[in-house]
Amino acid sequence: MRETIALDIDDVLSVTAPAVIDYSNRKWGYALTLNDYDEWWPNMWQVTTEQMMTMAHMMFEDGEVYPRLMVVDGAKRALEHLHNKGYKIIVLTARREEIRAETDRWIEENLPHVIDEVHYLNAREEYTADSKKKTKGEKLVELGANYLVDNQIKHCNAAAGLGIRAVLFYQPWSWEDGESASGVRRAKDWEEVVQVIEGWNAEEKGEQL
Repeated sequence: MRETIALDIDDVLSVTAPAVIDYSNRKWGYALTLNDYDEWWPNMWQVTTEQMMTMAHMMFEDGEVYPRLMVVDGAKRALEHLHNKGYKIIVLTARREEIRAETDRWIEENLPHVIDEVHYLNAREEYTADSKKKTKGEKLVELGANYLVDNQIKHCNAAAGLGIRAVLFYQPWSWEDGESASGVRRAKDWEEVVQVIEGWNAEEKGEQL
């Protein structure tokens, strides 16, 4: 049976944080560095959720950030390899509905023929700090994912708790956010992601022999 690998987009497939930091500093006069980055933007920008929504909308409307994002080094080559090995590769992202078209276009232009499906988590629901962690694991189960590659330890641990093996992808702001649950491995780059997933697959086959 074909196994499914679920991927986050931001800072797993796309180099998002540096672009958001750069835009924030230029547009609003911050002096942020990557060490200040927080995926819950009100913490990073030191604003309310309502103010964050306004600022995020402005950034999305400007079109300076998301359409121009670079691909994380090694991601395309690794996904081509995994796809050719027979894995089903899907994206599960908490990006908002208003940048769905830009996201779909970015995937088509930068990662053609390797992404089988793209799913949007909470795209039409109220955007709150804890909305993703309440439902991402459930969505992974619904999608039949066997593996998750994500840069947030809370999502990896939640997936592992549901029996989904997870790879915590390195980013400087999230690597030390907490202890990894059993079933979570860490990877510093996409070459290590491939090694971890193929290692798990080999273990499973060995157990069945």
